Amino acid sequence: MSEQPEVNNELVEEVKEEQQKLSYFQYVKQIFKNPSAIFNEDFKGYDLFGIINLMALAVLLFGSIFVQRVIMFSGTAWFSWGFSGAVRQSIAYMVPLAIVLFLFHWYATKEGNKQKISFFFEKVGAAILIPCVFLLLSIPFNLLDITIHS
Repeated sequence: MSEQPEVNNELVEEVKEEQQKLSYFQYVKQIFKNPSAIFNEDFKGYDLFGIINLMALAVLLFGSIFVQRVIMFSGTAWFSWGFSGAVRQSIAYMVPLAIVLFLFHWYATKEGNKQKISFFFEKVGAAILIPCVFLLLSIPFNLLDITIHS
C-alpha cells in the first residue's frame, strides 16, 4: 500500500481564517497596492467583497444618473423623471453585467475549469472597484457643474 501524506486540517483552517480576517478596506487597499494578489488564478474567498463592489456600482450608477437628471430638469416632474430614469438605466447596466458573469462561469465549466461562480464574482467585483471610484468622484463634480468640456 502506498502511503498518502497526511493533511493537517488545523493548518488548512488557519489559512481559511487568515483569508477571512481581511476587512473590506484592507481588501480595497490591497487591490490598489498589489492587484496581482487578487487578479490571479487562485480563489481567495473574497466573493462577498466582489458582490459588495457590484452592488456599490449599481447604487453609484443610480446616484450619478439621478443627480444628472435632477440637474437637467427644472420642471415639476423632475423627481419622477429622474428617479424612474435612474432606475431604468441602472438596471440596463447591471443586467448585462450579470449575464456576462454567468457566461464566464458557463464557458469555464465547458472548457473543464472547475471554478464556481463565486470565483468570477471575486474577480469581476475587484475589477469593478476602479469604475466605482470614478463614479464616486463624478457625482460631486456633476453637482458642482465641473466638466471637462466647459
